Amino acid sequence: MKNKYIIIALLLSLCSCKKEWLDVKRDKSLVVPSTLQDLQLMFNYEDLTAFNHIGLAQYFSDDFYMPNEVLSSVSQIERDAYVWKDEMFQYRTAMAEWNGSYAQIFTANLILETLETIERTSTNKNEWDNVKGAALSLRSRAFFNLAQCFAPVYSSANATSLAIPLKVKSDILAPVKRATVKETYNQIVNDLKTSVELLPNVPKYKVDASKASSYGQLARIYLVMGDYDKALINANLCLGISNELIDYNTVDLSNP
Repeated sequence: MKNKYIIIALLLSLCSCKKEWLDVKRDKSLVVPSTLQDLQLMFNYEDLTAFNHIGLAQYFSDDFYMPNEVLSSVSQIERDAYVWKDEMFQYRTAMAEWNGSYAQIFTANLILETLETIERTSTNKNEWDNVKGAALSLRSRAFFNLAQCFAPVYSSANATSLAIPLKVKSDILAPVKRATVKETYNQIVNDLKTSVELLPNVPKYKVDASKASSYGQLARIYLVMGDYDKALINANLCLGISNELIDYNTVDLSNP
């Protein structure tokens, strides 16, 4: 019996982990971002920054109708979302809508924290502001997408209901708790309002963040919140910067 306990103790010691082990890079060739250029390049990793991880919300919406014969052919999670099942995540251990959005939030937080170590000067202020504004825009978008999938609908009745964890630090060991619906949307709106003050009117590349995109996102968020006056104000601010429409009949399909 004594030998049995010794073996168990040895196994437990082998499975234990020290906090400082997490600080060791798994590959010495990995580069730690330290310059504005490094941070800007982090936005170019499309798997983390370009996508809206909100596919499940399409099934929650009324954008399409699914006949029974089609409904029976889709996955269980898609069927549960389509019929608004009360308990639909109990058998899921990983979801792109959750994991993907929090990966974006981690990236945004890491950029914002690294940016604090870089001095803002008269020569780099435009690039510095653009990086911060883009990171805030990314974080706000990810929080909003999470709220659409995993939080109660915004309303005065739901203001104090628990929503999603508001992760605003990149430290994976930092304690985190679920915020209320009101706190969640306050964070989303405040991030975007700050980004508006930092971003250029239009981006160098159309997929990048800008004042126009932040105003457009604010209009969408206020619409979800039921604040139609602010939704209209921000929609007009967005259109005041860019109101061009694309005529898809003129798009050259041979030049993707």
